[in-house]
Amino acid sequence: MSIHEFTKVDEYGDELNYILIPEKTKILYVEGITSSPKDYETLFLPNIHLDKVEDLSSKKKVWKLP
Repeated sequence: MSIHEFTKVDEYGDELNYILIPEKTKILYVEGITSSPKDYETLFLPNIHLDKVEDLSSKKKVWKLP
């Protein structure tokens, strides 16, 4: 998951999913190993559960960690 919403459509596609993460949630922040200098990634544990919050459009959605 990128922490930057303006990713390259040609590399990542035109779907955009915002994920709301509660404060103090432990996630792994990864910097410096992505293909773009302005890409900063986070990793979640496998099999996490996300709750759907809303559809902003047909290709933009909002989710949250419970």
